[in-house]
Amino acid sequence: MLPPVRGAERVTALLGCASRTEPGFTAAAVWLNAAPAARLEDAGEPAALSLAVADGRVTRVYLVCNPRKLPRLTEPVALTR
Repeated sequence: MLPPVRGAERVTALLGCASRTEPGFTAAAVWLNAAPAARLEDAGEPAALSLAVADGRVTRVYLVCNPRKLPRLTEPVALTR
């Protein structure tokens, strides 16, 4: 088991690195339930990583891997701060 990854820069670097170095892994920014999220795919298996934000900080991270719950992920969008 890997230790938790903390900090926006480290999380971003981890997802970016995985999408460049892991065959079959992609990550794209999307909006999910009116909140920032990522659409992940690993070897054709989709997942959604959504963020709960309070006072400008991420307070919770949710990961959904059930493909029946993921049919409405939007197209990738540019997220801005």
